[in-house]
Order: sequence, then C-alpha cells, then structure tokens
Amino acid sequence: MDKNAGIIGTGKLGINILHHLKKNGIKISGIFNKDIFKSETTAKKAGVIFFKDKNILVHESDIIFITTPDDIIHKVANEIASNNNELGNKIFFHCSGSLPSTILENLEKKNALTASMHPLQSFAGLLEEKNPFKNIIMGIEGNKQAVETAEIISKKLGAIPYFLKTEGKILYHTAAVTASNYLVTLTEKALELLETAGIEKEKGLNIITPLMKGTIENIISKGTKKALTGPVSRGDYETVKSHMEQISKKAPEIRSFYKIMCEETIKLAESSGAINRSQSKKIIKALE
Repeated sequence: MDKNAGIIGTGKLGINILHHLKKNGIKISGIFNKDIFKSETTAKKAGVIFFKDKNILVHESDIIFITTPDDIIHKVANEIASNNNELGNKIFFHCSGSLPSTILENLEKKNALTASMHPLQSFAGLLEEKNPFKNIIMGIEGNKQAVETAEIISKKLGAIPYFLKTEGKILYHTAAVTASNYLVTLTEKALELLETAGIEKEKGLNIITPLMKGTIENIISKGTKKALTGPVSRGDYETVKSHMEQISKKAPEIRSFYKIMCEETIKLAESSGAINRSQSKKIIKALE
C-alpha cells in the first residue's frame, strides 16, 4: 500500500498502531498529541515526525487514525473539519468500539472517507516483540472505500477483518465488554466468596484458574450450551438452595449477583434441554 498514515492521539492503542503499522511496512507521516512533550518523546523513540498542529498532520497524511479517548473523537473530527475546506481523498479512521463511523460525519461533508476500525483486544501498554493484533478480530464499518482500506490495513497488522453493520456497533461493543470486562468482575466475586470461606485471594485465584481455563476451552470447542456444567445443569435444587442459604448468612452483598447469574443459567440449561420446566421452577424457588 503506497498511502502513508498519521496518528492523532498516542495513548496505549495509538502507540501500538504506530509501532505495528511501521513494522509492517506502512509509512508513518507523523504523530500528534496534545501533550507536546509526550508527542516528542514518542516520536523520538519510534523514529517518526511529530507535529505541533494536527491540521498539518492531516495535510501531510493520506490516512489519519484518530486514537484519542472516545469522548473527544467527535470534537477532534469537528476541529479538523472546521479548519479544512477540502479533505477529498483522505481517509479517517477512529478506533472506538462503542462509537459508529457516523461520529466523523463532518469530515465526510468535506469529502473525506471515514470508517471505524476497532481491534477486539485490550492494550495495557506498548507490545513491541509480540504483535497484539495478530489473529484478533478487527471490527470495521463505514464508507465502502474506507472499509476496503481498513481491510488491507487489518491484514497487514495480522488481524482478521470483520465487517459490522453501523446500527449494530454499540451492541457489538456491549457484547465485547460483557465477555471481557465482566469476566473480571465475575472472577472477583468468586474470589470474594473464597475469602469469606477463609481462603486468601492469591491462593483463591490459583484454585479457580484451572477451572476457568477449562470452562473457556469448553465454550470455544463445544459452544455455551454443551459447555455448561454444575448444579443448575443437573437440576440440583438442594445444592442451589444451600448456596443461597450460605450466601444469605455470610456474604449477603453477593446474594443479588448470585441470584441474577443463577436465573440466567437456568434459562440456558432449559434451552439446551439439560433440565425441564418443572426442574427450572424448583430451582427458581430455591432462589427466593
């Protein structure tokens, strides 16, 4: 690809995009960050130019990545649109998971092409040796020509392009948050229960890690319905009842959380045929 790329915003995602675009043969026109010192430091380390004015970066770039925090993407796009009369042939991407490409509509009005590219990955910092984009899903939606360019860039980064409907973008991100962030919350609740049982968190994590890994592997290989095990999937009313009794006595703050999770698990178990309606009703009664 003979187009160059500029990056506005050099946070955790921005620096990874910078590093791995460059590493995979895409010319970097430069970077911009509102923190000039940070921008200069990042540019020096990466061996690229830094701009003190984002509009100059836009002028010098064919492709512009806006990798700022979600809540200022719209503001950045509007500032660029208001300072440039014509943006024809320039392609703008933002990398938010929750925002659609339409957030860049004012750039479209100046004849730019826009799309969103969301790497389904968490970025804790710069990964130089290991490619954090390899074999992950890159959720893409937007203008047809911009999407075609996003597909090429995704493949160069080693990611798997996945084409989203613009109207489904927010629910796509909600699903990602549920699968990733709330898994952490679920783990924390399990550790809190172990603490209540007299097992410190560090040891507790060692105890449940093999169980969690096995469950994730089963979900991947068998799907959710066949991966489900445990008392609800067996219709074991007495065990669920004893759980609720102990939680109510010793960890009442977790009671509502456990109840909601159990209710959703009952629905899953019944839909998979593991238990019948009569068993479901009996377990639901144990949650009262």
